[in-house]
Amino acid sequence: MNQGLMEQEDYWRREMPTSPGRVLLIGALARMCLQRHGHALDRVALTFDEDGTIFVDEPARSQILGAARMLGEACAAGDVATHVRAFGGSVPSPLPPTAWEIDDFEQRFASSAIDPSRPFEPGAVPTHWIFVDRSGLERLIRSEATTDQPADGAAPPVREGPEGSFGQAGRQSDRYVRMPELQTMTGLSRATIYRRIESGRFPGKVPMDGNVSVWRESEVADWIANPR
Repeated sequence: MNQGLMEQEDYWRREMPTSPGRVLLIGALARMCLQRHGHALDRVALTFDEDGTIFVDEPARSQILGAARMLGEACAAGDVATHVRAFGGSVPSPLPPTAWEIDDFEQRFASSAIDPSRPFEPGAVPTHWIFVDRSGLERLIRSEATTDQPADGAAPPVREGPEGSFGQAGRQSDRYVRMPELQTMTGLSRATIYRRIESGRFPGKVPMDGNVSVWRESEVADWIANPR
């Protein structure tokens, strides 16, 4: 197996590929699932892993697959732009909305990769990563949050943080988040996050006892709105 395919097979177990202004497809889905249902990247990725589905309960699996269809249909409608970038690095190019005219989104989300010259062949060997436009993704998430507002104008229920996070009572923006969730939220790799912290271009860690690294979600959200 060539190196590109080896990287494609276990991308979510190591460091997610990144592209400025874009989020890897599985990371985009995880961002949606975190906002809507509290499912972090590891649970989302396991849903698309043949052996890992036994660790994901059926309600969570249904929610994640439903979010995948929602995001896929938004891409097909042109509401959220997607791009492809060759394994190993290249200049990203648009993936046309027509490439999302498919019936089964699971395989595409499972690999976050595609052969753009053969987008409708399930057996086609993938050659490119799929990235989602960050601004389009955030618009979709905001529109879904608005749809979730109660009709009587009452405040929506507070969403709990994902398992394993340092959730706090109160607003979601007051939570602490750990590195895997931080990567999902920002689309940045671990190394890039630490380089930006060292140069003062990313929120610093919150001091905690023990060997634990956490960030305030409100500060991360502010950074996402105005990255530097």
